Amino acid sequence: MEKKVEICSNALLLLGHTPISSFDEPGSGALLAKNLYESTYRDFLSSTNWNFSKKYGNLNRLTTSPEHPMYKYQFQVPVDFLRLDSTLPATAYEIIGDKIYTNQPEMHIEYVFRCKEEFLPPYAVKCMQLLMASTLSIPLTADTAKAQYYNQQYEIQKIRSMSIDSQNAPGDGWAELPVFDVRFG
Repeated sequence: MEKKVEICSNALLLLGHTPISSFDEPGSGALLAKNLYESTYRDFLSSTNWNFSKKYGNLNRLTTSPEHPMYKYQFQVPVDFLRLDSTLPATAYEIIGDKIYTNQPEMHIEYVFRCKEEFLPPYAVKCMQLLMASTLSIPLTADTAKAQYYNQQYEIQKIRSMSIDSQNAPGDGWAELPVFDVRFG
């Protein structure tokens, strides 16, 4: 079973619905999951700086003149691009559609990409299951209390997940700060 179907199936189970093994099964659960999953997943990935969905890339400059009058160069965003985190060197830019406009002749970026569900860490899978339960609860059960409950559970799990995920990119640490370079004697 595909991981995204498994995520949705578990979300349906949380709501007291029968599980699914495919988005193409008959029934409202599969139909709703099929139609709401992708936009929910993309929003989940792009709403937080998850380390598991971070990527670096050197963009290809397009040879055509930029359509934007304030910039000299345009670059094509990657196919899996969801959100730009930073540019190297730090520079002014503007994203319009699938193009990045800038005055830098080269563009190196750190960005959020649409990672495959098979590579999600367990904490992110749990987060997505709760988010899908929250998303599916109103159209499937018409129970606003259930929707609020799963939204609250999602928010709690998201905080936990962000804490775990942040451990995958530890900071420089206290010893690296200049204030600790003071010599006594």
